[in-house]
Amino acid sequence: MHFLRRYAVILPVTAAVSFLLVSCSESKITQCQKIFKITNETVNETKTVTNGGQNSSPEALVKTAEIWDKSAQEMTSIQVNDPKLKKFQADFIRMYRESSKATREYVAALKKRDFPAVDAGFKKLQKSYNPERNLVNGINTYCGS
Repeated sequence: MHFLRRYAVILPVTAAVSFLLVSCSESKITQCQKIFKITNETVNETKTVTNGGQNSSPEALVKTAEIWDKSAQEMTSIQVNDPKLKKFQADFIRMYRESSKATREYVAALKKRDFPAVDAGFKKLQKSYNPERNLVNGINTYCGS
């Protein structure tokens, strides 16, 4: 009988604690929205700085690299629990950092008028943001389900 009383107390307490833990953690949708907010702000800021892609001056490119650095940092600060969202988060961070680095290298080559390095830098820059479409489609699909 003592055994049953013990479980009569432990079971409800365990259930209550479990419920509180689940209700306190952010939902998948909330975590998705945080990632979306950063990615959307990044796109909007980049469009503003580059005048919708029309301005590719070295100054605009450096500002774009700064935006990507900031976005990578903001993305890093998001607490994500969902394993698939963690992967998307890591992929966005990697893309932003690689794009920022490639942009800076490209601009440095432009300023030096090192045309073979400009060509290589441009290719590296294009490659750095190639994952964007798949990332956006993937996270939209995952978060929409």
